[in-house]
Amino acid sequence: MCRSFIYHTVLKLPIPICKATQPQELQQERYQQQAAGLLKQLQHLAPQARAALHAVQQPLLEAVDEASRREDILQHDFAPLCDEMRSLRQQRARLLEERQELHASIAALHSQHTGLTQEIKNDQARLDELNGKIVNASPLNQMKAAIQRLNGELQDMQIATGVALQRLQIKS
Repeated sequence: MCRSFIYHTVLKLPIPICKATQPQELQQERYQQQAAGLLKQLQHLAPQARAALHAVQQPLLEAVDEASRREDILQHDFAPLCDEMRSLRQQRARLLEERQELHASIAALHSQHTGLTQEIKNDQARLDELNGKIVNASPLNQMKAAIQRLNGELQDMQIATGVALQRLQIKS
């Protein structure tokens, strides 16, 4: 009899493994006997394995069918939402492009505004400088007063000339 045994994991049967101490023919005969015994055990266990497989197979098929049915329901219910989501994403992309274009135009307008503001400030400084010169109008007022005095003296001279001409005409 063989001293060492291996516990087979699938069939859960002890399988003796004999050492090569016996003649070759005896060992082959024992292997054939063991193989015949294992074959009988497999034939005995095959219907039980089929029944167990069938018992597991049926609930598994039902679960797969249920999952497929639910997937169809979800696809039917959420397909319009998916289409709407796609169109919203496209619309968002267009709006982002428009936003970028508007930001670019705003930046250009801002630079123009900055240039115009600087020009206005320069013009305002020149006007303030000119106004400062015009505000000090005392030389103009003096000239105006001098012109008025000259006009007055001119009238006096014209009157005097007119009187002198009249006297000359009377004497002549």
